Amino acid sequence: MKQFLINILLFTLLLAVYTFIVNLLPVKELSGNDHNLQKEKYFYSIKNNYNTIFLGSSRTFRHINPAVFDSILNSRNIPVKSFNFGTPATYYPECFYILNKLVDNNNHLQYVFLELQQVNDIGKINLFASKTYYYLNLKYLDFVTQYAIFSQMNLLHKLSFTGKYYLAYLYKLFAGKYNAILQKQSSGKYVLGKNKNGFLSLDEHINLKTAEYKEINNNRKKLLKDTLALKKRAEISVNQFSNKTAYNNAFFTNYLINLVNQLAQNNIHLYFIIPPRLKSYHEFISLQNSEIANRIIQLADASEFPMFYQFKYSFDIGHLNEQGANIYTQILAEKFIKILSFD
Repeated sequence: MKQFLINILLFTLLLAVYTFIVNLLPVKELSGNDHNLQKEKYFYSIKNNYNTIFLGSSRTFRHINPAVFDSILNSRNIPVKSFNFGTPATYYPECFYILNKLVDNNNHLQYVFLELQQVNDIGKINLFASKTYYYLNLKYLDFVTQYAIFSQMNLLHKLSFTGKYYLAYLYKLFAGKYNAILQKQSSGKYVLGKNKNGFLSLDEHINLKTAEYKEINNNRKKLLKDTLALKKRAEISVNQFSNKTAYNNAFFTNYLINLVNQLAQNNIHLYFIIPPRLKSYHEFISLQNSEIANRIIQLADASEFPMFYQFKYSFDIGHLNEQGANIYTQILAEKFIKILSFD
C-alpha cells in the first residue's frame, strides 16, 4: 500500500512538472476556430471602423447579410457598418470568448447581435478537437458547471455534460501546445464571402468546391429526400412559442443580463436573436418575459414567420438559401429599427 501511494505521488509530480514545462514552450497557440481566425485577421487589417457585429453559429454566418442590413439602416439615417462574425458550429460558451476578445480589441463597437442558442453538449468524437478546448479556461468551466446545475438535465447528464468540458480542458493543459505545432489552417479567405463582410450563403459556398463541399452537398440532399422535415421544425416552433410557462434556467438568464450590463458600461448595446429551425426553444422563450425582453429579437415562430420554413427559401433542413437569408436580414433590420424607436 505504501509503495502504491508513493507511485501515485510520483506520477502526480511528474505530471505537474510536464505540464509546467509544456506551458513554458514558446509556441503560439493557434485558434481552434479557423473561420473565426480568418475573419479576425481581415476585420483588424482593414480598420474600417465597423460599429456593428453579428456573432453566432452557421445560422448567423449563412443568414445575416451585412450589405442588406446596412443598406436598410442607413436609408433610415441610422449610421451602421456591420460585419458577420458567425462561424459553423460555434456555440456557447465559445461565442462568449469570441465576443470578449472583439470587445476588448475594438473601440468603435456600438451594436452587437448575439445568436441565442443552447450551451454546447460536447460530442464524444469532438472531445479532444482543438475547437472544443482552445478557448477554455476556469471562467468558462464555471459557466458550464453553473448552467448544468440550474438546467433540467438529470444528474447523470449533468455530470457527463460538465465532465466532458473538464476533460477537454485538461487535454488542453497537457497537449494543447503540441497540437498547436501540428495544427494547420483548413479555411481560407473565402469565408469572408463575395462582399468581404463575413456573410457566405450556402448557395455561394457550394459553388466554391472547398473542403466542406461534400458535407454541404450531403445536407442539401437530406432536405431533398425529406421535405417534411421543414414542417416538423415549424411545428416545434409553433408548439413551443405558444407555451407561456416555458422553463427558465435562472443562471443562464442572469448571465445574459449581466453580459448586457457589462457591455453597456462600454457603451455597447447587446441584442439577442432567436433564429428559426432549431430543435428546441425552451430556454429562450422565458427570456421574452425577462428584464432583457426588449433586447430579444424573435425570428423563429413559424406562426409569425412561415416563410422561414418554406422549401423555396431553404438550402438544407437547418439553413435558408441566399434568397431566404436576404429576407431574414430585412426583417431583422426592420425589427431593430422598431427597437431603436422605443429606446
